[in-house]
Amino acid sequence: MRLLCDEMLGRLARWLRAAGYDTALPEPGTADRALVARAVAENRTIISRDRKLAEFRAARGRLVRLPEDGLEAAVAALSAALAIDWLHRPLSRCLRCNAPLVPVTPDPAIPEGRALRRLPPPHTRCPACGKLYWAGGHRRRMLARLAAWQRAYHRPPRPALSRAGDPGGRPASSRGKSGTAALGGRAIEGGPVAANGPAWQPNVKGSVSRR
Repeated sequence: MRLLCDEMLGRLARWLRAAGYDTALPEPGTADRALVARAVAENRTIISRDRKLAEFRAARGRLVRLPEDGLEAAVAALSAALAIDWLHRPLSRCLRCNAPLVPVTPDPAIPEGRALRRLPPPHTRCPACGKLYWAGGHRRRMLARLAAWQRAYHRPPRPALSRAGDPGGRPASSRGKSGTAALGGRAIEGGPVAANGPAWQPNVKGSVSRR
């Protein structure tokens, strides 16, 4: 699962990276049209509080709109919408630039290596920006918070509906507006915008336009 947070959700994006998810952030001032175009080009799910993004046809099926509350409410809503596993691959990505971290073996022949040997392992480095990471108190606090979110909010994905009907045995045609199949093309609070087709698939290729 590849994600794209809008620029107002930088803190949430860093926590998603901490959990191990490939989470991009746009440059400040990026237009909505460019944000949607990037999501389509890179096959990413957009996470935003912006209601206007739902007006773009190419955003349908790849938009999760969050409530206007703080980080905890965003974590709860996103966990419900995407079944986020907050212990997916913890602390495996750079919090600054999203690149996967690589292991580092301290080299005692150079000053940086000697300094790194005095810090608790594991030692990792971002190959993109060069930032070093080690197992200090900040790492322990982040892992504890991820584990707390996992306990509080993680729910396994629901079983996919079969052609014959839902897990309860009712045929798909008999479910009312409260059924999963009744989402249509509307945006729903705290969940993905369903397209007229399979979930997570844009229904417009190569273009980004409003209704």
